[in-house]
Amino acid sequence: MPYDRFKSEEELLKSVLRSLPYEVYPKVSAIGGSKINPDIDILQISRVSETPRLIGYELKLMKFDKRTKGLSWDAFYKGIGQSLLYLKNGVQHAVLVFRLSRKCS
Repeated sequence: MPYDRFKSEEELLKSVLRSLPYEVYPKVSAIGGSKINPDIDILQISRVSETPRLIGYELKLMKFDKRTKGLSWDAFYKGIGQSLLYLKNGVQHAVLVFRLSRKCS
């Protein structure tokens, strides 16, 4: 996947879903009937013995900031915070996926 290919996180989500070889669930907003915040971009459920293992994927696009002429770190810090909240909501592993965006901020 080229780094500058995606214009939105929705495009990134579709691309990642096509590339994963196992069953995953996009845009999960509830676990066990309880609403969670933030929504999990991609949730993978795998079975290890009798216990299911939940792996949450948070997808973020890194954009270039014209003002500073470098990467904008807003998505990075937001992604870290959201990933930590996945763990609070019962997900055992959180994966942060970053790609560069074509679009400048």
